Amino acid sequence: MEVDRNGNGRSDWMEVVELAMTLDFDWGEDWGRFPDYPHFQMDFGYTLRQLQNGKVPKGSQIEPFVRG
Repeated sequence: MEVDRNGNGRSDWMEVVELAMTLDFDWGEDWGRFPDYPHFQMDFGYTLRQLQNGKVPKGSQIEPFVRG
């Protein structure tokens, strides 16, 4: 998390985090009970159950997957 390979004075990992946050990803570091630093997720405002049941964002090009 400290590596700065492009030498701009900011860790490469935090640059990834900043970009992900501008794209509305949730970062596991923000999870109070057990931070999961390498984890990013996007739930589009849906619950896990809704996503598991095939809910997709309006206008999405993703085909819904329905278990069964």
